Amino acid sequence: MKLYLKSILKGCDWMQWMAKFLIVGDIITLNRHAYRILSISKGIGVYTMMVESVRYRTVKEALFYPSEFVSVKKDSEIVKNERH
Repeated sequence: MKLYLKSILKGCDWMQWMAKFLIVGDIITLNRHAYRILSISKGIGVYTMMVESVRYRTVKEALFYPSEFVSVKKDSEIVKNERH
């Protein structure tokens, strides 16, 4: 699965900032689903990540985004999923 993560809020590049600290092998959660990052590449304002779906046993194993980002993502369609 390929995830396109894009910050579209002017003056607030929270996702751009956060993506700088993510590395291959990290586990992220989006909409209560966990994904392990397989690769990260940066385009013009867009981070593209190849991920695989995973299950995690404890909260400590996953990196949770703040609820503010989740609500913004749902309203602004920051995340677009494409299955390959």
